[in-house]
Amino acid sequence: MDVSLSSKITVNNVEVMTELASQRVGIATPPSFLAKPLLASGKVIELLTEWQVEPIPYHLIWPGQNPENTNTRRLINFLLEKVQGPFN
Repeated sequence: MDVSLSSKITVNNVEVMTELASQRVGIATPPSFLAKPLLASGKVIELLTEWQVEPIPYHLIWPGQNPENTNTRRLINFLLEKVQGPFN
């Protein structure tokens, strides 16, 4: 499904976008951790249930000359599990 939208308000913050939608200012594409409580409370409803926003790519980087420490590896593994499941 191809969806094209235009708007009079533009924001660069998902919390603000979600709050505006909950105040009936417009529609939004919030992440599920922000949308679930609002959906459960009835403050918002779900539209276009067959459509999803394209995933946003992200990268984990750190200076190559620094050795990887245990906390860095734990963070990387945690994030990878959230995205793709267990990682060895």
